[in-house]
Amino acid sequence: MSEALKSMPLLDHLKALRKVLAVSFGVLIVGTLLCWAFSERILVLITELLPNEEAAHIFSPPEAFLIRLKVSAFTALFLGLPFIFYQIWAFIAPGLFLPEKRRIFPVFLSSVVLFYLGSYFAYTVIIPIMMNYFFGLSPEGTEMTVGISQLFSVVSRLSLAFGIVFQLPVVILVLSVLGVVSPGWLLSQWRIALLLMLLFSSLLTPPDLISQIAMTLPLFLLYLLSALIAILARGKRGRVDSAEDP
Repeated sequence: MSEALKSMPLLDHLKALRKVLAVSFGVLIVGTLLCWAFSERILVLITELLPNEEAAHIFSPPEAFLIRLKVSAFTALFLGLPFIFYQIWAFIAPGLFLPEKRRIFPVFLSSVVLFYLGSYFAYTVIIPIMMNYFFGLSPEGTEMTVGISQLFSVVSRLSLAFGIVFQLPVVILVLSVLGVVSPGWLLSQWRIALLLMLLFSSLLTPPDLISQIAMTLPLFLLYLLSALIAILARGKRGRVDSAEDP
């Protein structure tokens, strides 16, 4: 930890933290107001996930306002996450040495990219599969009614869930660098990891094999990719340590 952070009084720490929280909250408020103008278009994109050009329904006049407000707030949070994370990074960075900053910033950048990739994968692959499956369960002669609020809830939760799930390579890389797990151990436990992923997928997807495979396969590929990255990171770290030894 740097001397600058050690000499920084507790009151100054609290002021800096308050500034981070205030700026982040301000970004969300302003972002919500700006995203209101695009909320209708975003709702159209969400309803396009329904199969066979089905329509989502609004059941009360206040819901028309509330759903646009929810969409605006979620979109502001979704787009503002990198900035919020950067504010947290700026709060932590003064307490780190330069080599530590150089190691953490790529992790931060990779985490943001993987989050959006996971959300995009959920929107383009997982959610359409789920919607087709559920609509296919409707008996002949019946019509399924989908509320716009319920549809948005499913889409937003799954988008966030897959964004978080796609952090797996970053988590494994950090644990490997810290020495908590080894790449060899990760590769040796692939059967257990695959079983846990299948169980996890069964909780988040409809009870059909296609949906579960659609989620398990990318998770397992991410797991193997994480082990490979950990091997490369361990090897690079070992070479650097050897070069620094007298």
